[in-house]
Amino acid sequence: MKEFHYKITNVLGLHARPVSLLSSLLSDVESDVFLEKNGKNVSMKRMMSVLSLDVTYGDEVTVKIIGNDEENVYRELQKFFREHL
Repeated sequence: MKEFHYKITNVLGLHARPVSLLSSLLSDVESDVFLEKNGKNVSMKRMMSVLSLDVTYGDEVTVKIIGNDEENVYRELQKFFREHL
């Protein structure tokens, strides 16, 4: 299992556009990928679940990746978060 913590710096938070991009990015990965905010975990492969967390500017989230391709997914998601969130 790989995980990282991230503080949202995008003033719009985690809104529909980046969630849609995340969905596309994760569509071909084998690993299970979870997003946690305030103790609530959701699958990052489910767009509506991610949006239900209501992640806003300044929120701290944890990303957890479990699976065979977790190292690659870990690197790609860290890059994505830095560039978009």
